Amino acid sequence: MVDYFGHISDPAIYSNAGKLPPTLVFHNKADHIVNVKLSEQLIAALARDHVMHDSRLYTEPPYPERYEHSFRPGGPADTDSRARTRQWLDKYVKP
Repeated sequence: MVDYFGHISDPAIYSNAGKLPPTLVFHNKADHIVNVKLSEQLIAALARDHVMHDSRLYTEPPYPERYEHSFRPGGPADTDSRARTRQWLDKYVKP
């Protein structure tokens, strides 16, 4: 699974994180729509339950609100997260 923004509204996900597949989490600390604490909670739950995971919490200026996108398209976080996603899926998802 790849999580780009960390918004999980169901608290049962955190308490049952051990049932999740290998998970990659991305979040922009400057995201003005979804608080980074949600991604941090997910990362902590994955670690607690020994789920294979990786994460990157980026720090870049938030993209303008009207686009509701936390990474500037084509910007450093967008480019890096897409490359990491491809590597992650190549490793954990069989064709």
